[in-house]
Amino acid sequence: MLVIMINKRIIEKNPWWLTGKVPEGLLGMQRNEYLDKISRERESRKILAILGIRRCGKSTIIYQAIDRLLEEGVDPKYIFYLSADDLEEPSREHLENGLDFWSCPRLRDLCT
Repeated sequence: MLVIMINKRIIEKNPWWLTGKVPEGLLGMQRNEYLDKISRERESRKILAILGIRRCGKSTIIYQAIDRLLEEGVDPKYIFYLSADDLEEPSREHLENGLDFWSCPRLRDLCT
């Protein structure tokens, strides 16, 4: 049952899989300085950590970066967002279950 709940949350947190766009309400105020830095880091293919106090806009910046990827033509099915805050018990196992769910070919078929 826990895996089903995690999978449902994953689908809810990745609406662009079905719509092809990030909901307007998640985009907030554009912070181009941060988005440009994220784009440069993406080109280097390094892992980028976005750190900050609670409710400072980290998720909003991530949603804006996802929106930018979609505008650049990245297939929505290849953009995966998972927040440990959405897991009842953040653990490596739950994160791996989320990645396994996302990489399932049947999920990609559902979103086409």
